[in-house]
Amino acid sequence: MEVLSYGRVSEIICRAVSLFDVKEAELRPDCRVIKLEGELDLAVAGDFEKSLERAVGCRLVLVDMSGCEFLDSTGIAALVRAHRDFADEGRTLAVFGAGDQVLRVLSLTGLTENGLVFEHAEQALGALQQPPPN
Repeated sequence: MEVLSYGRVSEIICRAVSLFDVKEAELRPDCRVIKLEGELDLAVAGDFEKSLERAVGCRLVLVDMSGCEFLDSTGIAALVRAHRDFADEGRTLAVFGAGDQVLRVLSLTGLTENGLVFEHAEQALGALQQPPPN
């Protein structure tokens, strides 16, 4: 909150700041974890997409959404696009750890039905390391 004074008149200005952070870690040479913290929205979706681009050599990328508090349509589009692009390249993207609000958005958009979303990292790793059915 910021207070501006003009003589006897004061104006209080509240500025909403979208706090967002992306942390990346190698789980092993072919697997990277991207941890999102804050709000994945229009203002920061590009940062998320850049972190996905840096994972170019990884066969498996896990997106940890346990610290993600909000997801808008731009964030959803970034996830869907990455999921599709990874599949086209023979790689896998999985999301895990989404809180109730973000999980509800993922569910409403149908993304929890296609093997993209898992409750825990261990579940994602277990499901994704099994060979695909013939």
